[in-house]
Amino acid sequence: MILLPGKKMDRNDDTLKRYLSESSRKYLSSMKEQHLFNKIPIFIQDDLFFLDNESNIKDVIKIIEKNIPSSFASMVDVVYIGDFMEFEKRQTNAAYKDGAIYVINVHDNAKDMADDIIHEMAHAIEDKYPNLIYGDREVQREFLGKRERLYQILKSYGEPLVDKGYFDSPEYHPEFDMYLYETLGYEKLQSYINGLFYSPYAVTSIHEYFARGFEAYFLYKNIKQLASVSPMLYNKVELLADME
Repeated sequence: MILLPGKKMDRNDDTLKRYLSESSRKYLSSMKEQHLFNKIPIFIQDDLFFLDNESNIKDVIKIIEKNIPSSFASMVDVVYIGDFMEFEKRQTNAAYKDGAIYVINVHDNAKDMADDIIHEMAHAIEDKYPNLIYGDREVQREFLGKRERLYQILKSYGEPLVDKGYFDSPEYHPEFDMYLYETLGYEKLQSYINGLFYSPYAVTSIHEYFARGFEAYFLYKNIKQLASVSPMLYNKVELLADME
């Protein structure tokens, strides 16, 4: 199974291993199949764990159904939850491919898991409305303009740089992804993108730029911040919202 790039893991691997090795760990969902909006199946292929020891899959479903229009969710055919090998290889915790969302089976809490699923729903919406989102190239111009400013900022502070071509490309490149995640690190990157990008992961590609904006609008309700930081992206998400 080949998965599209998903969201980066932000939990400490050693902490997870210690947690999962404890005999007191709690299996929080005995139900192997759930549904979003009573129609989209969620298959739990491996034991589902929440590190807060309180959340469960029904809490996740409630958060999604409260914040996302059902018509958006209907663009997804199925959600799979499991300990997928590809996640460890790619250092990700969620992915979208061919109508299916794949999500890791260990999360901090219900909102953390809902965030991952909503993020991948955004990629499903990209598949449905590519011309509406990207057709006039306004989002791309905004995104690449921010990449250019980030490049100049990093250069001025003497940070290590990769080939400028990566900054000039809106698409996903594994080498650029690893540069941001490992060479710079998200903590340092955050200090450079304040007021420029909504989040460090939004720098990765134009698709993650859109997905992070979608989350900001629908899940976190950071609408004013999104409109201020990324006005062209905000306009597209607002247009999608108005369609519902």
